[in-house]
This record gives sequence, C-alpha cells and structure tokens, in this order.
Amino acid sequence: MNKATITIAVFIVVIIGGLLIWRSSGLEVFNVSTEAGQETVAESTESVPNTIVSMISEETLAAHNTGSDCWVSYAGSVYDITDWVGKHPGGEDALIRVCGESTAFEEAINGQHGPSRAERLPEVGTFMGTLGIIEGAQS
Repeated sequence: MNKATITIAVFIVVIIGGLLIWRSSGLEVFNVSTEAGQETVAESTESVPNTIVSMISEETLAAHNTGSDCWVSYAGSVYDITDWVGKHPGGEDALIRVCGESTAFEEAINGQHGPSRAERLPEVGTFMGTLGIIEGAQS
C-alpha cells in the first residue's frame, strides 16, 4: 500500500467514527423500570445531558392517593408532595382529596391559587417524572 491509500483509509475511518459518535449523542434510550406502570427515558437536554425521566401512567399516579403517599400531576409533571401535605396552610384535607390526581389537582390549584402557584411544586415536592406512556412500549 502506498502513502496515499493509507491516508485515504485513515481519513475515511476518522470521518465515519466522528459521524457515529455525533449520531449516537442524540439518541433516546428506553428502559422499563421496576415499578409497574412506570418506564424511564434517557433524554438529552442542553443543561443536563442524558437525564433519566420516568414516564408515569395514570394508574401509577392514581395509586399514590393518600396523605401518607401523595403524588399529583400538573401540566404533565408528576410530583410526590407527601411531605408537604401536613405543612399545607389550607389544611391537609385540601391536598388529600386531590392526591393521585391530575385534572382535579390542576383545577384545584388554579382555582384556589392561580397557575403561578404551581411554579412552587418543585420546591414543595419531589419530581417523579412525566405523566403519560411511551408509544409502542410493552408493559
């Protein structure tokens, strides 16, 4: 082999390798988690690459419907607000009746406080994932 052939071969290998690395950085990875009705998705975001986001089904959300295990959903984001239930200035009952809910929780918080109060959910609860399903995923 002459120098020109080796140079061209190395160039092609470098270009193909670079394209494969660039292409793989934008792929999503789907995994089924251990909790029934909950799946995870590895997403690439600008601020935090390869962040794991749980996909939470309506059934899983509905199962967390007590004052000692309270999940709610607002605008598609699910939060565990169990620790906030006893601290809520409007009383525990106001939150307990919307534990495990999406639509009822959104209506309650918007009706009582307005949508700007929902911005505090990350402060008073733990983000659990996104409400919905992954199309084509098997359970």
